[in-house]
Amino acid sequence: MKLFKMSAVLFVFVMALSSVSFAETPERYYDIGMKLYNARNYSKALSYFTKAAKADKTNPEYFHMIGNCYEQMGQPAKAKPFINFAAKLAKTRSALEWKKIRVSPYAGFTTVGMAVVNDFLFENITSDTAETSRFGGGFTAGVDAGYSFIQGLYTGIKLGIILPANAKYSDENSIPGITYKTENQYSVLMIPVMLGGSYDLKIPNTPVSVGAGIYAGWGFASGSFIGNTEETITIMGITTKTDYKSDAAFAGGCFTADINAFSEYKISDMISAGLNIGYRIANVTEMKYTKVPDGSPYETGDVVEYWESGWTETKPLPFDFGGLIITAKASFYF
Repeated sequence: MKLFKMSAVLFVFVMALSSVSFAETPERYYDIGMKLYNARNYSKALSYFTKAAKADKTNPEYFHMIGNCYEQMGQPAKAKPFINFAAKLAKTRSALEWKKIRVSPYAGFTTVGMAVVNDFLFENITSDTAETSRFGGGFTAGVDAGYSFIQGLYTGIKLGIILPANAKYSDENSIPGITYKTENQYSVLMIPVMLGGSYDLKIPNTPVSVGAGIYAGWGFASGSFIGNTEETITIMGITTKTDYKSDAAFAGGCFTADINAFSEYKISDMISAGLNIGYRIANVTEMKYTKVPDGSPYETGDVVEYWESGWTETKPLPFDFGGLIITAKASFYF
């Protein structure tokens, strides 16, 4: 008898769990309806979309699919009210979901236009043993924060950092009794501070949005040079080594602007993630020394200059941080 009672209780418990586990939900009704719709069983799909709409009257997709079923069944007069209602509901829902503050960190790859600098540093190198690497594409990261006065349009500030790949030069030369080993490294960076905005357009009935933005401001640039030459002298079996070190630093600034387009996927009401592609304008036409090596003919405050091929006078050396931008981004809405 006890075994029978325990079995009955266990059966009731299992049935209760089953009823919870397999309880129909609006999403479940919608999924079944979509399978029937894709199988062209429109009348049966209509019943499931109707159940979904009755269970959740805030989802415009359910009403839209009811209208689609009526259209496929050749009843456009019945379809029109549901499709119109779905459009109004989507607009209302979008307004309710509108968040006024957006913060978007990003990070990725950027190119730079350092052709003049690279030519100046390396075009006259004739040594067959020299190894060089030029300023090139590198890392960029930052964050933009905006406030929305108009739905979809966010205006605010954008802060970032641009770190091109370092330029390097190394060489080793020997003459009887003397060996010279030289290693030079050049590095630059820019911190742009910009104001602007972007417009975010949500694609109806999908978690995807697309948009474009434009920002403009000032880029704070800086750079450094570190050089080291090691001289090794061997005379009558006695070897001595001497290091000659030098370093310099320089800084400047310029107008900078970013133009970009992006696409995002909505993960939740507060978080989206996506891809950003754009172009940056940022050409520093003049850098000035903030530190010069000992014994240098230059002084702090002098312009960093170069000799252009075929010219007898020096010109300010331009550092072009402009280029393409490809970054991953996340957006947090509040």
